[in-house]
Amino acid sequence: MASATVAAMASGADVVYQAVLAHDGWRGFADFVERQADGSYEVVDTKLARHARPAHVLQLSFYTEQVARIQGRMPEAMHVVAGTGERWFTAPAAVPDGLYLGGFGPDDANADIGDSAITETVGLGGFAMAGAPAIVQLVGGDVGDALGWTELMYELTLAEHPTWTLPALGFRGVPFGIDVLRVVRTGVAPIINTGIAGRVAGTGQVGAGLVRPPLECFTAALAALAESAGAGQR
Repeated sequence: MASATVAAMASGADVVYQAVLAHDGWRGFADFVERQADGSYEVVDTKLARHARPAHVLQLSFYTEQVARIQGRMPEAMHVVAGTGERWFTAPAAVPDGLYLGGFGPDDANADIGDSAITETVGLGGFAMAGAPAIVQLVGGDVGDALGWTELMYELTLAEHPTWTLPALGFRGVPFGIDVLRVVRTGVAPIINTGIAGRVAGTGQVGAGLVRPPLECFTAALAALAESAGAGQR
């Protein structure tokens, strides 16, 4: 609701994700409304396209006008973050570290195939381990590890989910919106809960554990984003 966006800004939230901005019959959802150093807010919208288009500017202008109306001052800037189109960034995957079923062990494990990573991009999976610490009985570790992994992921993400909250962490929203820049700066890759597939075809699942995506994917993506941003300014 638009009232929730107003309340979040009034409370001084660092980031408002999917901010609802409405006025005179018009309504939109800004990807992020970010608090600046002086306490004001500016709109940041993300696009898959490599370069901003006229429609993007019109959309951002509406969002910015609504932010100005709410906070009583016009933001100094509005931001669009371009994507990398259909380009993917790959690197050799790691073998998960975890617990094994029956007589299986690390020698039977295949490198992670990546399908479980989808849940982490929306704040679930490894990012939400603090909400279900009993999962350590499946993937390894203890309750403190489950809480620690979630707390660490806040350092790599842009926002906290407004609906999916964690009672064990004072009802904070789960961390989500992986920031490639923060990953590269810290040298810490996101954590992923995953099933461990057998190395031999047809074996099926041999265990479950934790794995991190290769940092090379993030460094390559950041370089591509920087190149795209530079091309858009020329």
